[in-house]
Amino acid sequence: MASVPRKKEKPPCSIDGCGNPAISRGWCKKHYLRWQRTGDPLVTRQPKSRKGEACSVDECELPVRALGLCNAHYRRLKRHGDPETVKRKRCAGQDCSVEGCSSPAASRGWCRMHYARWQRTGDPLPAAKIQQACSVGGCDGQAVARGWCGMHYQRWRSHGDPLHEPAAKPAAKPSCSVQGCSSDAFCRGWCKKHYQRWKAHGDPEKTVTSRNAGQQCSIAGCEEDAETRGMCRSHYRRLQRHGDPLAKRRPGKPRTFCQEPGCSAPAFGHGLCNRHYKQVRKYGHTNPAVEEIASAKHVDPAPDLTAEQWAWCAGFIDGEGCFGFAPGQRSGHEWRRRPWLSACQVGAAPLLRLHALLGGFVYEEVRPTAAGNPVHTWALSGASALRGVLPRLIPHLVVKREEAEVLLEYCRGMRGRGSGRALTAEEISRREALIEDFAAARATSHLPGRPAGEISAAWAAGYLDADGSYYISGQQKPTVAAASTDPRSSEALQARFGGTVRRTEPRADAHAPIYMWTLTGKRRALPAVEALIPHAAGKRGQLEILRSYFGTVKGPGKRHQQWERDLRRNLEEQMQGLRSAESAAKPVREP
Repeated sequence: MASVPRKKEKPPCSIDGCGNPAISRGWCKKHYLRWQRTGDPLVTRQPKSRKGEACSVDECELPVRALGLCNAHYRRLKRHGDPETVKRKRCAGQDCSVEGCSSPAASRGWCRMHYARWQRTGDPLPAAKIQQACSVGGCDGQAVARGWCGMHYQRWRSHGDPLHEPAAKPAAKPSCSVQGCSSDAFCRGWCKKHYQRWKAHGDPEKTVTSRNAGQQCSIAGCEEDAETRGMCRSHYRRLQRHGDPLAKRRPGKPRTFCQEPGCSAPAFGHGLCNRHYKQVRKYGHTNPAVEEIASAKHVDPAPDLTAEQWAWCAGFIDGEGCFGFAPGQRSGHEWRRRPWLSACQVGAAPLLRLHALLGGFVYEEVRPTAAGNPVHTWALSGASALRGVLPRLIPHLVVKREEAEVLLEYCRGMRGRGSGRALTAEEISRREALIEDFAAARATSHLPGRPAGEISAAWAAGYLDADGSYYISGQQKPTVAAASTDPRSSEALQARFGGTVRRTEPRADAHAPIYMWTLTGKRRALPAVEALIPHAAGKRGQLEILRSYFGTVKGPGKRHQQWERDLRRNLEEQMQGLRSAESAAKPVREP
């Protein structure tokens, strides 16, 4: 019997201290796999990083993903071999090489538009369009494709011939062949009625006399002609609907009217008419300021206002206020105009606060907004009323200070009623000059280059109550923003709270550019929200929601629990509900 050869024993691993058999390159399976994975058979796998550890790169606080590095540095290590190597784009910081294009370069020295055009046509510059006439004789249209105009090109696509003429429209349908019938023929030369007679009786002109012809309805007290089953049409329908020809119509619900006091419109839902029901769905109430506005007659300004109250009034007037002159009641001359100050907004709360602080009167505009919301206006007119308000208001104004100073000088030159003396030529010319100065100040108020003074939190709260906006963006970033055509207000808000100011060019020459100030982020926006809440009036609810939302914002890399996500979603819905209740105010109507 032949002996079985013994298997050759494998040599041990060449790594010191390892007794495992070698399988390749003199290493065991463990050290060989280490060499394949890392390039070094002696490298041992590092333990997985635990949550909460920071990246090992200096000045990087992002959470660890692998090998002690964050996601960004780990990708750089895999791509370049060094976690601190940053590869910049070749065209970074350069403009497009096409003459006349100032867009940043993206690839091959061209911007995205010219690069896409080069990929599509092989040339980054647009091809010059040559206007050609249609090649079809007698056609004056411009060629759009294959040398033909749009009409001939469509004929070629549909019929294969650009000279194809469309067929004439079919003639009208023939009339029914039955004598005395003018209906259109339906089948076999007959109309639908005569065709159905032919199918039922074999003769299109045969008529069937109803069994109930000449009889009255069999229901006692009914004198209508019987049509079916000895009953008239009304009783037969009751039989079909209720099973009894004597069944009467069910009594309907009693008609109700709106429960809102003073409203006699029919009720639409929840005891309210359509208009009040929509207000409750949109705002949560009908209009709580109606009674206050009805009683808000002309009053004198409140005595001993604090500096913060004057600053809030100045901020609101800088945002939504308007100075002007109204024609006098006795004459329409320019020098007999009546000075006035007004502010217009959909929400009545800030206007009622102006009414309580500065006096004047509040009224509702005749025409509502496009959405059907009432527009309210606060107005203060007359030289005597403005002489008591403007001297304390002007030091806090930022945007409309020049207009207010000219208006105050005009008011000081006016005399009260019953003075008994006619105006001199010098006084008339002085008033006309002041009106011209006022128009010039209003026309140049939005021009850049004018210095913006320091503002307080009360002024900012008043300005944002008028022209500000608080919202939560789609990326769940709470934002405070304000837009204006005057750069001084945006620059003042930026100097007070930080943020960015972006200039948007006008679409037409008749409009001024818009300056948008935005403030985002918990670190910068939360202190501003905390400073604005004590002074806000019309938008305090939005500020409080924004502050509560900031409490749910966590740092990068931290996950939110389910109840925190539900709370943020609820706060977003509340903010959206408050924002939908507001709309842009209409231009002020002269009182």
